[in-house]
Amino acid sequence: MTTRAVPVTQRHAPRLARDLRPERRPDRVSAMLLAGYWIAFVLYETVFAHVTLAGFFYPFYLAFLASILLTLLGPGLHLWRPAVHAYVAFLLVTAVSFVGFLDPLGFDTIQRVVAYLLGLLATLQIRSREGLHVVTTGILTSTTILAAWIVLTAIQDGFTYRAGIATDPNVATFYLAPGVLAAAALLKHAATSAMPQRWLRLTGITLATALPLYATLLLASRGMTLALALALGTLALHGVRTRPRQLLFLVLLASLTAGAFLLPGGQALAERFTSERIETGGQRTPIWRATWTAYTQGTPDQLLLGHGFDASKRLVQNAFGSLTSTHNAYLQLLYELGALGLVTFLALHALPLLRAPTLLEPWGSMTTGLITLLLGANASVNAPDGFLYWTILAFALAIATWAPREGAPPQQGRTHRA
Repeated sequence: MTTRAVPVTQRHAPRLARDLRPERRPDRVSAMLLAGYWIAFVLYETVFAHVTLAGFFYPFYLAFLASILLTLLGPGLHLWRPAVHAYVAFLLVTAVSFVGFLDPLGFDTIQRVVAYLLGLLATLQIRSREGLHVVTTGILTSTTILAAWIVLTAIQDGFTYRAGIATDPNVATFYLAPGVLAAAALLKHAATSAMPQRWLRLTGITLATALPLYATLLLASRGMTLALALALGTLALHGVRTRPRQLLFLVLLASLTAGAFLLPGGQALAERFTSERIETGGQRTPIWRATWTAYTQGTPDQLLLGHGFDASKRLVQNAFGSLTSTHNAYLQLLYELGALGLVTFLALHALPLLRAPTLLEPWGSMTTGLITLLLGANASVNAPDGFLYWTILAFALAIATWAPREGAPPQQGRTHRA
């Protein structure tokens, strides 16, 4: 007996959609959760910095854990094993650094450890290519709101010193930077490809790039702006040999930057670079020298595994009084976690950077820009102490895991069990 194929009619379509929805919805919900966290965190730390809500982010962290557990019990997790192995190795070295830890566990120490763990939790919230688009939308949303607030505050304050915002301008610049890079990657993709409604897309993405660029100049953060400029440079150069049609993007990016400098307050960054403290790197070089000297004088065990978690704070405080920061994440990790800790930390950044050339656009350029931003920011501040640093790294790792690759087969609808 033969069966006749039944065409999918309009009557059957709703039922089929309901059947497929349970497989797609968890991936979308977890990505929306991460996007919501990104927006809430950025705005809470900047626009609403005057508001204090104890435990405001705890529900997000619990939801991240619950989402992962539910996925493990259901379809399973798709893991990029090299990245997971490098992450676990870094966390193990961090755990070893607590052996012999003599100081009481303060809130700052616990918060820093939670930030390290957040990166792994956040990476696992993105479980499909659809999730990459959801989180990218969240990044652009947070950046647009933050940039608009900075510009409006600067206008109301008469373009005074560093936009006149109440929060740390260096932190605000770092929070703006991922959105600048995401928008720039999309702008590059729109400028170098023949997509439908190309010019309409170019106009919208150009505006999304121009606003945070201008806000960055108003904040006049030397170290963070240098890191962002380096990231934009590597983003622009990514794939230039295989995709030489990038002249339009380079012209647009140069025009936006030059135009931002000509706007009111746009010269603030140039003025800060001519200040008297520029010769000493903001008086950071003595701290860097003292930290490096103390590390090289350690025992073989300390050279390999470091002096212990948070040990750099005591070192800097003993040498410079009220200061506690090394103002360089590489030296901080080298002194506290040793060479092994620094190597595993750098491996987490090298893995997505090495895979970026095989990723299709705009994901390859976006990954290159985001990782370069993180590596550049570490040269002037202890950026990994903050939560958003690990969220940015998590997004870059997720892009390297899920973004379409050149010559790779189409993505399957289901994830693979871990």
